[in-house]
Formats: sequence, structure tokens, C-alpha cells
Amino acid sequence: MRNYKRIIALGLTFALTIAMMGCGKEEGTVETAKTEMEEGKTGDTEKSEAGETIKIGYVNDLTGDGAGWGVPGMRGAQMAADEINANGGLLGRQIELIIQDGRGDPQDSVNAFNKLIGDGCIAVVGTTTSGPNIAMAPIADAAEIPLVGLGCSNELVTVDESGNIHPYSFRVSCIDNYLGTALGTYLADKGYKTAGILINQGDAYSVGISEAFVKSYEEAGGEVVIQENAYDTDSDFRAQLTNIKAAEPEVFVIPWVYTYVALISQQARELGLDMQYAGTDAWDVFDLGTMANGALEGAFYCGKQTFVSEESLAFKDKYLAAYPEETECGGESLLGWDAVSWLGKAITETNSVVPADIRDYLENTKNYDGLAGEFSVDEFHNLKIELCVYGIENNERTIVDFIGVE
Repeated sequence: MRNYKRIIALGLTFALTIAMMGCGKEEGTVETAKTEMEEGKTGDTEKSEAGETIKIGYVNDLTGDGAGWGVPGMRGAQMAADEINANGGLLGRQIELIIQDGRGDPQDSVNAFNKLIGDGCIAVVGTTTSGPNIAMAPIADAAEIPLVGLGCSNELVTVDESGNIHPYSFRVSCIDNYLGTALGTYLADKGYKTAGILINQGDAYSVGISEAFVKSYEEAGGEVVIQENAYDTDSDFRAQLTNIKAAEPEVFVIPWVYTYVALISQQARELGLDMQYAGTDAWDVFDLGTMANGALEGAFYCGKQTFVSEESLAFKDKYLAAYPEETECGGESLLGWDAVSWLGKAITETNSVVPADIRDYLENTKNYDGLAGEFSVDEFHNLKIELCVYGIENNERTIVDFIGVE
């Protein structure tokens, strides 16, 4: 999920939760995760009779501002490891998930990654934000250890600034441009002839989504009649919204983090912007409609599939049963599960725990059936994955449509 992933203090007129990506992060969750990590409470893994465990690392922000993603991701990864072990393990051996706290910081994450290599991990899962993964990617290449990111969506996670592939860097989420392109094509195909967009120039996520959206929307026959700019240090967007209202677009695109979306949409409705509202995965929290006080009624957004399939809903029930202190199951838990399960599939299919063999399998993946959707890997190690279009009706998230893989 994402250079945009950060908690932002706003002078809003509504109460904000820290339920990032739908994760009900209650008081004590961070301390609980820290205890699990320090005491080794990471599952029932033991050495099997056939030999040493197969060590897979996990690094993410477990005690900082991003713990609302890092902790569910960790728990999803552990649940996948536990299920594999309960079914006999891999190649007659058990998985051992070794956890490190990268604190959401690039250097701390690099240090954690190096420790996991020293611990004998044959692959590493994490992180959620792009900065740490961009820093870890060349280390993974040099060590020849596969690194599978979770929500990190910046293109530089898997390629360097010259466009050269990082051979050992992968992810289980799609890149920003993929989302923007999908939304642009979808809106044009649905008959929206004109669009207006408000861009957060202080956020690489918003800028990247916007650029891809404008390109794909206009290539599909739509016209962007107005582009307005603002910053995430702003709290009053009425000047830009007044200009957008005057341009009379049929659809208003808001590629911002959900906290801002709630504020922007309320100010827009107050000014009489009554067109269709649309966005992308930065909107994806279950209580967004309530946070916006009804201003997003009828709006929709596209993103990865979170708790859509029967399998993912069954996983959600298991997660909440395993962690009763949680009030909601965060979408990042699905990515943690998918990452470890994908690595398990690679080990099984190649009949090998050699990191280079695992890397080759990941690189050539086609139609892998994950809890967050079926995906394939392209030549840049980015995912081609079916997306979901979510709507907001009566302040509840609903499933409106699906956007297939091109």
C-alpha cells in the first residue's frame, strides 16, 4: 500500500480512527506485537524430524506509525506459515517465520534485512511502504535472497532509477500506475465523458495515480477538463473545489489518502459539487462513508480485492478468532498470507530451498490464486491482477464491479 501510507494529523471536524486499511488497531496492539516478536511467539513452529526448519524472514513497521499495517501483515504471514506446517510443512520440513521490526525506516529495515540473512533466511517478506523496500532491493540482489514486498507500490521497488530490474525484488500488490490506468479506462468505458481531478502535489502516490489516470482516460476518449493542485499540509480546499465546480466535469477524481478524501468530499458537497466521485485504493477503509458524514454516498473507487472472495472472508473469521483484541481484520493481513503462501508454492513446485530457484519461480508466476486476487508477474516483477470496484452505499462499502487484467 504506498508512499502515501502515513498517519496525518488534521484539524478535521470529524473523529478519525487509526484503522488503517480497515485494521482495527486497538490500544495495546503495538505492544502485543512487540512482545510476540521479542518472545518468539510467532507460531508453533519447531524443527522437524527431517532436519532444520526452512527460515523465512518478515520485516515491517511493528512499533511505529505504520504498525497498523505491519502487525496485520505479520499475523497474516504467520497464519500462512502455521497452516503450511499443520499440513506437513514443505519438503518434509517446517517453516520458521523470523520477525524483525524495521520501524518503517529505510536504514532500520536494511539492518533488519541483513540480520535475517545472517539468521539463515532463504527469503524475506516485507514491507508495506515503498521507502524501505527501495533501500533493501540492492541488498537482496547482492545477497541473492528473494524479497517479497506487501503494499509497497512505487515502481522503484523492483527496478532502479535507470529502469534495470532488481532480480530478487518482488511484491504482492500492484503499482500506482496500474491503478491510475485502470481507473481511467474504467470511467471512460462507463460513459463518463469529462473528468476533473484534484492532485496532492506533496504526495508521490497522488501524482503518479493522477498522471496515469489522465493518460489512460484521454486515450480511451475522455477529456480531463480541469486539474487542480493542493498539498497535504492544506485543510481548506474550497478555492480549488470552486474551480472544479465551474468546469462542470461529469466525474470528480480524488486520488488522496482516505482522511483527506473525507474532508475534501464534505467541503465539495457544501459547495454543491454533485457529480460522480471516484478514487483509488487510498480510500480503502471500511468506515470511510461514516468519516465523510455521508458526503461520499454513491461514490466508488478501485483497488485490490480485500475480503471479496469466500476464501478471504473465511480467513477474516480465522484472523479475528486468533486475535480477539482486534475489532477488524486489516487488508494487509491478506498480503502477508499471500506472500508466505506464494513462497511456499515456489518451494514445493521447484522442490528446492535454493534462493535462486525460488526467485526463478516467482519471476515466472502465472495465474497464482491469492486471497487478494489472482495475479501474474510481468517482466518488471509487477503484478497483473484483477481489481475490484467498491461503492459506498448507506455509508457501507459494497462491491460494484471488477476490472479484469488487460
